[in-house]
Amino acid sequence: MSLTSLLPSAIVVDALTELQKKFGEARSSLVRIRSDRGRLARTGWRPRAPSETKLIRSAEWRVESAANGRSLGNTETLDFDLESRFVPTESAFSELISALDRGRREGKVARVFLRGIELDEPRFSIGGRSVAAAFFDLAFALSRDPDAVIVLPH
Repeated sequence: MSLTSLLPSAIVVDALTELQKKFGEARSSLVRIRSDRGRLARTGWRPRAPSETKLIRSAEWRVESAANGRSLGNTETLDFDLESRFVPTESAFSELISALDRGRREGKVARVFLRGIELDEPRFSIGGRSVAAAFFDLAFALSRDPDAVIVLPH
């Protein structure tokens, strides 16, 4: 099984290609900035919050825990963690396909933990460049289960 065969249709590949084209350069730039700030932080530098975001930071924030409007509180979830795997094997993706199918049959909500935005998926490229691992994971998971809850890495 190839990584391309994990994406069930040309529409999903097109959506992934669009994500990479639209956000790939910005993602690369932000990853470089994060790396630079990490080096600075190791020297003792500490970032300051920009004054222009003060109102946003001081606003009251509330985030609902929901899957397509359903509370997850009483719903059994089926978790699959791509986040902890730098490069998941093809068998791990096959395992996820089976888990998503089984979860839907059993009425469970799938939670898929994406890999970090700083990681590339080296086995899948668009225009000669590796696609962002989080983009690949997102397209893969939602193409298999549109009701899956996507968990972003911290």
